[in-house]
Amino acid sequence: MSADKVEHAEYVSRLTTPIGNAYKVPIQFFLDHILPPLHAELNLERLISNGAFSNAVTMRGQMWGYTKKSPSGIHSKDVKKAFASLQRGIRAVAKAVQHIGDPELLFCNNKGGQSTFERRTDESLPDAFFLARDASERSVQWSDIAAFGEYQRGSSPRCVQQVRVHLTSEICHCRLPRTKNLNKVTQSMLTCMQRDPRRRFVYAFTIEDTAMRLWFCDRSQVIVSSPFDFIHEYRPLLRFVLSISFASDYRLGWDPTMVPLIVDGHTQYDITVRSADGALALYRTIELLSDSGVRRVLSRGTRVWKATRVVDGETTGEPVALKDTWVDNDRQREGDIHSQVLQSNFLARDQDSRKYFIETETHGDVFIRGVRDRTRTFFNVTSTRQTSSASHSHQASLATSTTPFQVHYRIVYGEVGEPLGDATSLSAVYSALLDVLNGLRALHKSGWVHRDLSIGNVLIVDGVGKLTDLEYAASEAKQTKPGKIGTAYYVAVEVDSEKYLFCPSPDAEKTKLPDDISIDELIARREGGLGNMLPRPRLICSEEAPRDYEFHYNPLHDLESWWWMIVYFTINREIEDGGSDDHGEKEQVDDRAAAQRKVASEFFYQRDKRHAALLYSTFFAERMEYLHPTLADIGPILERMRTVLREAYTKAEKSIGTITFDVADGIYSILREYLRTVVEISRDLRIRRPLVADDDDAGY
Repeated sequence: MSADKVEHAEYVSRLTTPIGNAYKVPIQFFLDHILPPLHAELNLERLISNGAFSNAVTMRGQMWGYTKKSPSGIHSKDVKKAFASLQRGIRAVAKAVQHIGDPELLFCNNKGGQSTFERRTDESLPDAFFLARDASERSVQWSDIAAFGEYQRGSSPRCVQQVRVHLTSEICHCRLPRTKNLNKVTQSMLTCMQRDPRRRFVYAFTIEDTAMRLWFCDRSQVIVSSPFDFIHEYRPLLRFVLSISFASDYRLGWDPTMVPLIVDGHTQYDITVRSADGALALYRTIELLSDSGVRRVLSRGTRVWKATRVVDGETTGEPVALKDTWVDNDRQREGDIHSQVLQSNFLARDQDSRKYFIETETHGDVFIRGVRDRTRTFFNVTSTRQTSSASHSHQASLATSTTPFQVHYRIVYGEVGEPLGDATSLSAVYSALLDVLNGLRALHKSGWVHRDLSIGNVLIVDGVGKLTDLEYAASEAKQTKPGKIGTAYYVAVEVDSEKYLFCPSPDAEKTKLPDDISIDELIARREGGLGNMLPRPRLICSEEAPRDYEFHYNPLHDLESWWWMIVYFTINREIEDGGSDDHGEKEQVDDRAAAQRKVASEFFYQRDKRHAALLYSTFFAERMEYLHPTLADIGPILERMRTVLREAYTKAEKSIGTITFDVADGIYSILREYLRTVVEISRDLRIRRPLVADDDDAGY
């Protein structure tokens, strides 16, 4: 990291936006370090002094078209008309340097007028955009947009005030005013990254009257510049236009290792996968299997396609599943973990258990122009803490750490399966989870834990449930403190709490529930801010429990996540054509269904009640009474499985320092028999959508 980056980093602010935290940096820092570099033959200051931009900038140093009025002063409700001169000016800037060649892009205002910010579609595009030269202005697609802009005729006084505070104070965290422009630009960045699989990052700008900001986002960060007056302080605008207009595709965020082609009227992609040893393989997509990972900008951006191998221009072989994702830079690659697991002594002896793991064909990091593709780091991140007393408050700078980044990664699975969440046969779901239990036993016997078990990480291939996504798996030899890992719906309660909860308490008798109060009431009091914390049940760790042992993930936590998956399908899926089996008056049926929906919400959306469901027998058992009548016999079995897990925790945590990966050896067979009974009960039952909507059903 260069000295100037460190110096500028002292002025970085962290802002809150609709798509996550953003870093606000001085405009000069954005120009110097974040924009694509200027063309080698362009010297901006020399061009300005030679009058090259006279068709865009007046002799008084103002952008043409705004010498007398700002956009807000133009009497028109049509934003397009208020910013029409900007389109002419930006095109004039690009034309002024045609001696180095034609620009790669063409700047256009949206001919359809100002867009709405509530949602983005192909008909709801940004207010302005830089288009690829071969794109049509009349039929713009998101994949044609290299960079874009959003307009607002008015300005926000709060915005100006905040800028002054940020540039004269230490690093702080604040909320950017929720202007219409802020919503539009963040939604457009999200949609641009969603709609075009090739997008690794994207540039944008916003204008509020005369105040212009530049924006950048990739899978790790959102960055926004401090504002400048684009009419009078025109140099940043000129630099932005020239940098964007003459940049190559890969510098604008497009992935050259993913080439689109039209087959039978549909867009497919030829994707290059580079293995760890540098061997290249080309795959052509057939259909998209999953893109749930792109619903947020700051994410792994995971997409999975059904694809086939391409050799000498022709497709060949059986279909495979190709996953394109972004992984933490310091994390072991999923393909390497998969190989180590399958090469373990246990799986070398027990070949049959290998069928519970999805096969892999090749994998490796993405390289662009010989360089590993990764999200960019521009500065060190310094967090801050607000301290206060009766008389004052101030910003206190804490420790500095290097900005984390993600690496672009691809893995090809040799099998194409059905995501567990797409299954409509309840017995097929339970049968697949029976296979998952066998796979977890094999994984644990091999010295590994999964640590991210969820519906999205289980596939059904030829009727067999298979474990996928071993990215967060950890070996017993390399166990570290887990931190916040796992998927919220299914994460083990101890992992969510980051502490042991079942070690014997010297005050066990004091942890019994009072006879005259229910758990529901205790939780309600806690949520109501009355300060009444949930009492710990018998044998839950007291505050005086030993603190010599750092909390570590173990196989019981995987098994608890597995149990939560069973609970999820039992309590949070609607039974198809189940009305005939749901006896009673319509009002009673509706009341039961509403109660079940409430329980699903408690278990998967309310942390306190979810914890109570595992820790308190009465709390969980009572809620099983609201199951659909066809599942009534499953409720008591789930309670027995919960009891088995809780007793295993309690036994193991009598001696925390001796917990090993064989901690669950005595309960696999018990849980297996319970689930086999559940499979039989659920024969011929079919399920539909979740009772409480969620976004974790997608596979891979």
